[in-house]
Amino acid sequence: MEDGFPELILACEWGPLRVFRNENGILRPWDIPVVIATGPDAASGNPSPLSRLTGWWNGVTTGDFDGDGRLDIVASNWGLNDGYQATAEHPLSIAYGNIAGRGVTDLIEAYFVPELGGDALRRNLSAMAQAFPTLAMSNLTHQAFSTVTIDHLLRILRAPTAKVEATTLASMIFLNRGSNFIALPLDAEAQFAPAFSLNVGDVDGDGHEDLFLSQNFFAMRPEWPRLDGGR
Repeated sequence: MEDGFPELILACEWGPLRVFRNENGILRPWDIPVVIATGPDAASGNPSPLSRLTGWWNGVTTGDFDGDGRLDIVASNWGLNDGYQATAEHPLSIAYGNIAGRGVTDLIEAYFVPELGGDALRRNLSAMAQAFPTLAMSNLTHQAFSTVTIDHLLRILRAPTAKVEATTLASMIFLNRGSNFIALPLDAEAQFAPAFSLNVGDVDGDGHEDLFLSQNFFAMRPEWPRLDGGR
């Protein structure tokens, strides 16, 4: 805002970056307008609210990366070198709620499958039937389960749920243009693995701020390789 009062920015998993404007010491939610750059002319596109750009955000910081005197935002995400993929048209999603009736929050992961024209289940029938015994009594075969969408499953389970989505997994920079921000994915090397801590400083002394990311994630399920493509 350049008014002398620092703002607060939060990186939210399964949600957007959340910005709180500092109005004389009172923090108020600020859904800043963002132009998502997808081509050479994207900077002139129509802004959309920052809240629509949801992800698995892990970290956030600021720095003046284009030297115009305004603070830009940079945020770390899961990256683009994994089996998980998300777009605004076909986001990753999780349905959650007291689905099994045990008084705890259950989660069901889903992702878009073009052949089904809908969101398929990430886990297989054996894992889902263990979590939700109702499925074991539904006479579903593994072959039939391979075509089940999450909407169909929730009708079988007959449980109320809520949903969260991720529309991008790219680590990104948001260039401050005063009235709005331009959102750009970071270079390919920043997408090779999940990124977490972000650090900014002019390390080589050339007068331009540099960006450092901590990457990699090893706590994967046994059937998935660890994500170790970062440096």
